[in-house]
Amino acid sequence: IGSCCTGADSALHVCQGPECKRQVAKMPGGPIGMATFIAWVLAGAAEGYAEDQSVPIDFSKLGPVFDGVGALSGGGGTSRLLYDYEEPHRSTILDALFVPKAGGSLQMFKVEMGGDGQSTEATEPSHMHTEDDENYERGYEFWLMKEAKKRNPAIKLYALAWTVPAWVGDGQHGPGSMAIQDGDSNYYSQNNLDYHMKYLKGVRLKHNLTIDYVGIWNEAAYSADWIVRFRRALDADPDTALVKIVAADKDWTPICDDMIKNETLRDAVAVLGAHYPVKGAGGKPTPASCQLLNTVHGKPLWTSEGWSLSEVNNWQGAMNLGLTINQNYVVQRQTAMIVWNLIYSWYSIFPFAHPDGVTVGGVGHGLMSATEPWSGHYRIQPTLYAVAHTTQFTTPGQCRYVSVSKRIRNRLLSQAHHDTFSRRGTCKTPRSAKRRVAGSTLNLNRLLWCLRVGHRIGRPSWRQCLPHLHSIPPQHLS
Repeated sequence: IGSCCTGADSALHVCQGPECKRQVAKMPGGPIGMATFIAWVLAGAAEGYAEDQSVPIDFSKLGPVFDGVGALSGGGGTSRLLYDYEEPHRSTILDALFVPKAGGSLQMFKVEMGGDGQSTEATEPSHMHTEDDENYERGYEFWLMKEAKKRNPAIKLYALAWTVPAWVGDGQHGPGSMAIQDGDSNYYSQNNLDYHMKYLKGVRLKHNLTIDYVGIWNEAAYSADWIVRFRRALDADPDTALVKIVAADKDWTPICDDMIKNETLRDAVAVLGAHYPVKGAGGKPTPASCQLLNTVHGKPLWTSEGWSLSEVNNWQGAMNLGLTINQNYVVQRQTAMIVWNLIYSWYSIFPFAHPDGVTVGGVGHGLMSATEPWSGHYRIQPTLYAVAHTTQFTTPGQCRYVSVSKRIRNRLLSQAHHDTFSRRGTCKTPRSAKRRVAGSTLNLNRLLWCLRVGHRIGRPSWRQCLPHLHSIPPQHLS
C-alpha cells in the first residue's frame, strides 16, 4: 500500500504486487498502509466525530481495479504555446506534469488526433492532408507523447479525433472544403477507418509509440457498425491488435443501451467513456445499463474527458477537481479520469481563457499555465496538486478500491477537499485526535496543518504527516 495507495473520500486504493511492497518499505516509519487515505478521510471527519469513533474498512471486499488519472492535450491547440518554450523551462514544465511521484505524476495521456478542422480553441494538423499524403511530424502531439513516455514509460496513451480532413467520406467534399465535423454522416466511411489505422500504425513505426486506447469521434453520434468494423481491422493487424476502443466519448447513453442489446458491439468496446458526467458535487449514478456492463460484463467506466468547464485552475477550481476525481468513483464507480486539459497554453483571446488584468495570461483551464514562451514565464497551479493527491500514491493496475462506511460518506464528500486545499497560512497545530481504522490507531496531531500548508513542488506538505501516522496491520498489506 503506502506510496502506491491513496484514498478517495469513501474509497481506498489497495495496492497489490511486488512493486507496491517495495515502495511500502521505503516509506518513513515502515509500511504506513493508508497514509494518504487517512489524510483525506480524517480531514473531513475530524470536525464531526468523537475521538474514539472508528472508520470501518473491510479489506475482504475489494472493488474494481484503479485505472489511473490523466489529462488531455487537444480540443483545439491547448498545448500550442508549450512547444515554443526554450529549455530548460520547457523540460521543467514537462517534468512537473509527467515524472512519477513528482508534481502531477500523470498516469494517462490523451491527445487529439489532428484533423485540419477547428476543434475548440484552434485547429490541429492532420497526419493526412490528402488521401495520398502521410506525415507523422506535423503538430506537437507526437512530440508531447514522446516526452510523456520518456518521463513515464508506464503512462497509457489515448487518441481521439475531433475532426477529419474533407477528403474523408464519400468524396463529395472537394479541396478547400471544411473538415468533416459536427455530426457529418460521411465520417463513418471505409476511408476514415483506413485513416485511423494509418495513424495508429504510423505513430508506432515513426515514433515507436503504442496507442493503448482509441476513441471514435469526440462528442458526436457514433455508428455501431463502424465500431465493430474498426475492432476487426485492429485485430487483423499485429501492430494494433492490443489497442482498446473507448466509446462513445460523449454520454453514457445510448451507447450503454446499445451494448446491452448488441453483443458484437459489446465485445468491440473495451471501455465506456463519458464526458463530464460528474462536476464537483454533482453527478448521479450511471444508468442501469452501464452498471450492468460494468459489474456483469467487466466494462470499466471512465470520465474520458472531465472536470467542470465553469472552473479555472485556481484554488476554487482545484477543490472542484479533487472532489470530482473522488466523486467519480463514489457516485458512479468510475476507475479513471482524463482531465481537460493538460495545460493552459494558448492565447488568452481564445475560449476558456480568463484574462484578469493581474496574472500573466490570466487564468485558464488546465493543470498548469504556460502562456508566454517568449519570457519563459509559467505557473504551477493548484489543480496540479488536486491530481497529485491521487497519482503520487497509486499505481494503475495494482490498486483496487475498498469502500468505507456509508454513514460518513456525506461528510467526507463535503468537507475533505475544503480542508485539503484551504490556504490558511498559519502553522498552528490542530487539536490532537485519534481514529481507529481496521484496528489501527492513527494519531492526527498536526495532520490538518500538514494538509492546509500551501503545496510546492519538491516539498509537498503531506510528507510531513507521514511520521505521525501508525501503520495498517501487516496482514492487510498483501
